Amino acid sequence: MLKEALDKIIERVPMRRLAEVHEIARAALFLAVEVAGFMTGIVLPINGGLRLY
Repeated sequence: MLKEALDKIIERVPMRRLAEVHEIARAALFLAVEVAGFMTGIVLPINGGLRLY
């Protein structure tokens, strides 16, 4: 991706950065553990506060 395009995306994210790999992995890990076993059909936004709607 061009740096200019990436910079425009980051400008729209309230946290002013992209997610780190470990931040995405933590969310996936949470959904995989037993304490989340009763959760079904959830949307878990991991977007630094960016809303696309």
